[in-house]
Amino acid sequence: MARKPTGKPNGRPRKFNTGEEFEEKAVQYVEHCRDNGEFPNIAGFCVFCDMSYDTYSRLKGDFCESYKKVEMLLENAAINSRFGTDTWRIFYVKNKFGYQDRIQSDVNVAGTIEALFENKSLKF
Repeated sequence: MARKPTGKPNGRPRKFNTGEEFEEKAVQYVEHCRDNGEFPNIAGFCVFCDMSYDTYSRLKGDFCESYKKVEMLLENAAINSRFGTDTWRIFYVKNKFGYQDRIQSDVNVAGTIEALFENKSLKF
């Protein structure tokens, strides 16, 4: 027996109806951190918004451009925060935003060194 439609949406209500609401909440969070001596971070933003990290991650699909702006806002706030040590800020941006100390390259060459030198067109 099928359920009768109630006209009400299923599941929990959305945290944000628009990308602008999402961005504004991030601005409020950064201001909250500055005013309360807290280091701005993604986990803290999730707590501030009363949402899980999974919900935060899903917002990328709902509000892609706003999600990118929020990520940049949180990254910038973390880098420029006067709270926490320099070591902590470096650790955080490396782990959450992909910063690296150096560029690593892997070079794969097929064949042997001798085969490279057999090519007469190479001039040294």
